[in-house]
Amino acid sequence: MSTPAFPDVRRLTDRLAGDNSRVSGFVDSLPGVVDRLVDATLTGNLTRVAEIGGQLARESSTAGLANITACADRVCASAEQADDPVELRRSVLKLIEACGQAKNRGE
Repeated sequence: MSTPAFPDVRRLTDRLAGDNSRVSGFVDSLPGVVDRLVDATLTGNLTRVAEIGGQLARESSTAGLANITACADRVCASAEQADDPVELRRSVLKLIEACGQAKNRGE
């Protein structure tokens, strides 16, 4: 009997389904994360803003959502620099927009 030309399709399908489930779970969690980020921003808790931004950047990178990753990295950097509150608010708004787009696309 010869070796199949294709890898084990069932294993590949199961892996893809698991990946899709993880990404969907991440996207479903975005509204709560955004709420915490907005609360921290409004109260001026820059340490918390940077923590949430960093966590969101790592998790979105793992999920393969590059736009959210880039926006979250900007939020984190703006909060850590703490020198331009307008830029911080701008970066938070762009991150909210990126999260909304991901949620609306159902990624």
